[in-house]
Amino acid sequence: LSVVAEKANFTASVRSLDGPYAVAGSATVNDAPLKVDLAVGAKAASGHTVSLAVEAGGGKLSFNGTLSEIGPNARVAGIASSSADNLIAFADTLVKIAGQPEPDLPPLLAGRFTFDGAIDVSQTAVSAKDFKLALGQDVASGSLALTLKPAIAVEGKLVADRLDLDRWLTAMARPPEPQVTPPPPAGATATAAPPAGPSLLSTITAKLAFEIGEVVYNKQPVRNVALELEARRGVVAVPKLTATLPGELALQARSTMSGDPNRPTVAGDFSLVGPKLRETLAWLAVDVSSVPPNKLTRISLKGRMSSDGGNVQVSDAVFELDDLKGSGGITVTF
Repeated sequence: LSVVAEKANFTASVRSLDGPYAVAGSATVNDAPLKVDLAVGAKAASGHTVSLAVEAGGGKLSFNGTLSEIGPNARVAGIASSSADNLIAFADTLVKIAGQPEPDLPPLLAGRFTFDGAIDVSQTAVSAKDFKLALGQDVASGSLALTLKPAIAVEGKLVADRLDLDRWLTAMARPPEPQVTPPPPAGATATAAPPAGPSLLSTITAKLAFEIGEVVYNKQPVRNVALELEARRGVVAVPKLTATLPGELALQARSTMSGDPNRPTVAGDFSLVGPKLRETLAWLAVDVSSVPPNKLTRISLKGRMSSDGGNVQVSDAVFELDDLKGSGGITVTF
């Protein structure tokens, strides 16, 4: 941790140990210009009122709400707003001001950014309700609640009219920075790896929902995307999955958990129906030029699927490919 402040110009007032407090001004901290305006009200039954405004690195952050107490067990709740011309530059500057190493953030975060929503933060939980988020040309709204203690649990919903998945995947596909591992000292013996602990998924309870009007993938839209996920004790169910892919290929699936809460099982059904299969295959860059034009024109696949103890079973499956019809099932053991 290293913090060096220069050109500081602040005014401050403190009336008592219980508040109110106020500090406002500017400084250059670790070579980064910073403006701060903070006001903390006197202690009341509901805690302290708080007003904060920060400007740095081409971005702004503001908060208006309450602080339950001044101390490590404090709970902060209120309305937060943030905007930046470039989210990476803003985040890097804030981290630099705090005296920490700048993180290696993905380039997809380099666009314009805005956030507005109600937040609630404590040692045991973090939530953002009814927020609006924009990054580049993608705009979304929703809510997110993360419980940290006594066990990790997350519940959230995200709604968007459009998501350019091509842009996100392109930005994420940059080559990783080369990692140089120093050789072990001469004569050193290899240290055995510690035994693997339980997977993160097995310790998390989650309920997530996504509703996206249009997802651009391979330069074409996947429409009316709806996805709901539920995870408990390492088991994942999909209560809802719907999407219309290019070629009018309609995808639907649903599954639910049941049985012993400590070892739940998952069961559901799925359907995949497409009247213009060649258009779907062209979107997936599948070359069908050697196939007769009257083949691979339509597809239908329906069935049931269940999961128990590491086994995934597909049963009562019925498929149609053009005039070819069939049925069957399969069990896969992991």
